Amino acid sequence: MPEGVDISEHQGNVAPEWFDQWDYAILRAFNENGYRDRTIDANWRNAEGRTRRGIYGWPVPGADNHALGVQLVQSFPGADAGYWADRERSGRGLASEDDVEQYMHGIYDAGGFGGFYANNVECPRTPWLDSLMFWMADYGPNDGRRHDPYEQRPYPARAYTIHQYTSAGGLDRNYCDTMDWASGGAPTPEPQHAEGVMMWMAWGSTVFGVGVAATVDGGYRVGEMFDGPPHPDYGLPTDAIDWLSKPGRGSVPAVLLDPQRLGTVLQTRPEGAAGGGGGSTAGPSAAEIAKAVNDDTARRMTG
Repeated sequence: MPEGVDISEHQGNVAPEWFDQWDYAILRAFNENGYRDRTIDANWRNAEGRTRRGIYGWPVPGADNHALGVQLVQSFPGADAGYWADRERSGRGLASEDDVEQYMHGIYDAGGFGGFYANNVECPRTPWLDSLMFWMADYGPNDGRRHDPYEQRPYPARAYTIHQYTSAGGLDRNYCDTMDWASGGAPTPEPQHAEGVMMWMAWGSTVFGVGVAATVDGGYRVGEMFDGPPHPDYGLPTDAIDWLSKPGRGSVPAVLLDPQRLGTVLQTRPEGAAGGGGGSTAGPSAAEIAKAVNDDTARRMTG
């Protein structure tokens, strides 16, 4: 599994032979204020011929980010590990989705290729950004070892190409499944989505849960559950309708019924309690309901 690093002036001037151990290295060119990294020129030269080189800079809130993207490509030609927009919080705030888009348009208009870096919670989502590579920061226990980002919540916001999995020891380390994306190769394919597959659970006349189902990297993941006053036009919980209407939610990565959370809902709804609708017949358990709905959804998604 290809292993890489990303470095900046915080690592100082790095000897050329140090780069030999990595499949790729992504170097910072410009910081959150748009200033040139103090060690980038020396380290860019030292990495040449030693490993695949990538380069990154920060979209700056309120700046001409298209021009900054163009500047990144023109200043460092030949980045065979791509050109990257670093979206994270700083004293300047957080770059907007439009800031990131303009930065990436600048990269591509200047003849480069690449994607953007963000943590999982603040991953920018627009139709065009969703078509680009996602370099995901998710440290988990941050103990220096790789971990499966699907082992804990929140799950990855979308398919990722590179996973930055630790900063232990003061060095950001990354891995990816393949290097096919380097030199402008095909980006990581998007996961298959179950378009329009919605689930809602009712017992008697009470709607107590709704979700949206999708696949992520071939597996099913539990995401959001909703419970609340029904929308007057749809008969579904209003908070679910509101959530589904937010930008980017058309390709929400994963939502299936969670038996544990569903059990909590059942316990707080008289018609959904163990006595069942009307109380004459015992209702199915939360686990049974969730399994039945999830199995049915899986058949529709794969059939």
